[in-house]
Amino acid sequence: MWKSSLALLLVVVGSAQAKTTDIVRISGSTPSVSVSLEGDLSRTLYRTEEYETTCYRTETYTDYETSCTTRYEQRCTTEAPTCVPVCRDVMRPVCNSSGCTDYPTRECTESCSGGGETCSSVPVGQDCQTFPVTRSREVPYSCTETRQVPYGTEIYERRRSHIELQVSGDVAELSGSDELRVDVPEGLDVSDFGVSITMPKESQTHLFYVTQAKRETISSRAGSTEIKYVYAVKIVDRKKVRMPYSELQKVFVSKTEVMMVVGGAPFDDHSAISMRIEKDKWIGPWKTILNEKLGRRNLKIENIPNGQKITISLRDLDFDFNRRPHRVVVSHTRDMTREFSKNLVNTSILKTMRVSISSQKTAEVRFK
Repeated sequence: MWKSSLALLLVVVGSAQAKTTDIVRISGSTPSVSVSLEGDLSRTLYRTEEYETTCYRTETYTDYETSCTTRYEQRCTTEAPTCVPVCRDVMRPVCNSSGCTDYPTRECTESCSGGGETCSSVPVGQDCQTFPVTRSREVPYSCTETRQVPYGTEIYERRRSHIELQVSGDVAELSGSDELRVDVPEGLDVSDFGVSITMPKESQTHLFYVTQAKRETISSRAGSTEIKYVYAVKIVDRKKVRMPYSELQKVFVSKTEVMMVVGGAPFDDHSAISMRIEKDKWIGPWKTILNEKLGRRNLKIENIPNGQKITISLRDLDFDFNRRPHRVVVSHTRDMTREFSKNLVNTSILKTMRVSISSQKTAEVRFK
């Protein structure tokens, strides 16, 4: 994918005077081009100055706290019961020599409630004790401190950079409008990034990979440095970029483990497996009872013809099936974004390319 017998003609757009930025346009058949850039690196100068200010020191002192407890006494009172008459009409016989006759009469009794002795705890005083405690406080005092005060600037390095771009790869269908911007640092207190190579208008047809192949100091004397850089620029036609085949083919579930067969590329740092287990609630939607993104420590991986067998121990996940129906959903993803974007200057092209592949299998089980 990287090799090509074609070469490039790189046209440098810009003037011959010393500068910190240049543009390289790819348009033909010369394999390399050299760019010379120059930048002055300067820094702020500081001196140490004393000044009067207020400082603080921590002092400890003794304070006193009082802690009290309440004393209680049991007191009781006696109350008389409350009584009310309860009356009813009844028939009572009255007898004489002639016999007995029932006559109506009213009879009353007393019904009483309450009364008796009631006791409760009543506060009657406090017992208090005072004891010492150690505390701290910030105490101000006058002091002299130092600070760094800017008083000027200086150019500490005048750097001349000779940058050679060695270009290879797929160039047959390039439009000739693709440009690389080369920058070197210059200015006051700027970050010394060496050389920066970017793509102002990012190509959407080819991938441009830029790596530093060499850095050599040609000369170095007080305040002046000359450095040679060599960068390899590899150009890849996006149509030649292929995702490594990787697919989840089968899933088997037992009471203690989940086993799957993954075909194609082996499981590596670009691969990820997740598992979701749902339980049938009989009424309503299935309930998710386990949802895990699994790392290598959760997986037992064995190589098989044309792929790998990957086993997940449910005991290691502290999971047991009950008697209800369960649904096990396993997903396998292979994402090459990080790999494809390494040293890539036009990273936006990856948004329009297929750089990841996912597959999913579902198994429904019920154990007695």
